[in-house]
Amino acid sequence: PDPGSWRLPADAPPEAAEAMAAWTASWDAPEGAGGMREAAYARLAEAFVPVLGRGGVAEEVDRLGEAVRRAVGLPLDDLPERIRVKVDLARDAYAAAALALRSEDPREALLQVLRGADALREVGPEAVARSLTAEVEAELGRFQDDDAYSEKDRLRLRRLVSGARTAVRDGAWVLAIRRAYYARGLMAQLDGR
Repeated sequence: PDPGSWRLPADAPPEAAEAMAAWTASWDAPEGAGGMREAAYARLAEAFVPVLGRGGVAEEVDRLGEAVRRAVGLPLDDLPERIRVKVDLARDAYAAAALALRSEDPREALLQVLRGADALREVGPEAVARSLTAEVEAELGRFQDDDAYSEKDRLRLRRLVSGARTAVRDGAWVLAIRRAYYARGLMAQLDGR
C-alpha cells in the first residue's frame, strides 16, 4: 500500500493535508524519521477511512498481506537483522489490520496498514537509496574542504554523489544505491591511504 497515491477529498480537514505532507516529507528526512510518520498515521486513517470505505480498506489490508507474504518468502536468515525486524513488524501489523477489519474497526485496520507498509518500505530500495545518498552527500563536505585529497578524487566523489542524487530524483533506486555505494567505497579508500 502506498498512501502517497491516495487522494484527499476536497473537503478534508487541513490536519489531513498536514498529515499527508508530514508523511511524504519523512521519506526525504534522514533515517530515524519514522517518528514523523507514526505521528501522521492516526490522522491519515481518520481522513481516508471515509474516502476508501470498508471495501477500500479491505483492499489495502489485502495489499499489505501480499507484500508481507513476498517479504516472508525472502531468505530472511541471510539478510541483516534490521530487515528481519521490519518484516516481523509488517507481519504483526498485517495480523492486527486483519483482526481490526474482522472486528469492524476500519480506522484501526488502516492505521495498521500504514504501519506495516512503512515498515517494509523502510528497508526497500527507495528508502535505502534515499538514506545512503543522504549519508554520502553529508560526508562529501568533509572531502570538499580538505586539501589532503586531490582535485581529481574530489571531482569523482562529486560526480558520484550528484549521480546518486539525480537517480533518487528520477526514482532509479538501484542506480542511486550503486552510485552512493561506490562513493562511500571511494571515501573509505581515500581515508585509508
